[in-house]
Amino acid sequence: PPFVWEKLRHNPSFTRTFFSDLLRVALLRTYGGVWLDATILMTGNFPMDYTEADFFAFQRSAEEREKAYWESAYAYYYGWHPGFKVTLLNSMLFAKKGNGMINAIYTLLLHHWEEEESIPDYFFFQILFYELCQKGYDGGPIVSDCIPHLLQTKINGTFDAVSFEEVFALTPLHKMAYLNDEALARLKEVLSNHERGD
Repeated sequence: PPFVWEKLRHNPSFTRTFFSDLLRVALLRTYGGVWLDATILMTGNFPMDYTEADFFAFQRSAEEREKAYWESAYAYYYGWHPGFKVTLLNSMLFAKKGNGMINAIYTLLLHHWEEEESIPDYFFFQILFYELCQKGYDGGPIVSDCIPHLLQTKINGTFDAVSFEEVFALTPLHKMAYLNDEALARLKEVLSNHERGD
């Protein structure tokens, strides 16, 4: 709607990040398919389970074995205590056209930005997802949102619980950001070794 473009031009609180939150659900609602942030590295094909699901996103899993590590790495994003509401990685979303969860998030985000000038929390999208799940909306299958962060965490040298080979076996989708020159060189070496099968 026109108010979105006006807000994008004139409201500094409506950043590109929050615009992209609205854009991703608008596109998925209209067309279905896959949304990947520019920070996603693919090292293989999309898993068929994800593309065939009515809705899929990596989520917080109670089965995660390294909870203490992840909470110590970034407690504002990672948490497992009851009522912790940031439980979704929204940089990778798979959805069928017209999916109920996507429709609901789209409607809520659109209404919020029509009525308000800012959001109450950076993870507003994730909090909406959590609340909708509590209301009975289908959040899809749960696959740990720690998994797509493994490669970056290992590249940055802070996680040894799994090998690079195990990371590539777990997922072809990797959330990447915040790599300095040294980490980027290491990533290139790891990817080269992976492609050669070393």
